[in-house]
Amino acid sequence: MRARLLARALILLIAFSCSEQSSDPREPHEVSRAASPAGWCVASIVEFDHGPDNQNTQVLLSFDDDRCGAGAVATDGLNAGLELRWLDDTTLEVRHPKGSTPRRNPSGEIIQCLDRKVRVVLASR
Repeated sequence: MRARLLARALILLIAFSCSEQSSDPREPHEVSRAASPAGWCVASIVEFDHGPDNQNTQVLLSFDDDRCGAGAVATDGLNAGLELRWLDDTTLEVRHPKGSTPRRNPSGEIIQCLDRKVRVVLASR
């Protein structure tokens, strides 16, 4: 399960990144994870380090034991200070430090996998 999540994360890194990737990328590093109260969605904070000019942190969602997954939020750099908190079964709050500017994925606030939907709320702290 973790390997598939990290493989999806690499695909999303390409989608979120505008700069060239290093020829020797490091493995993505999962910082934390939080399962939804009902357990059908797992949110993870994953860091990608491809050199000093190409680092980012992403929030990735995995639905129904990796039936599908999606990136929800990305921010430049490592140690971004992101925190995850489920407000209910379908609402994930991503807390970030004041002054930081996380970006949503192209889907926006609602991330969907077949019949499942998660609303992703950004909140500064």
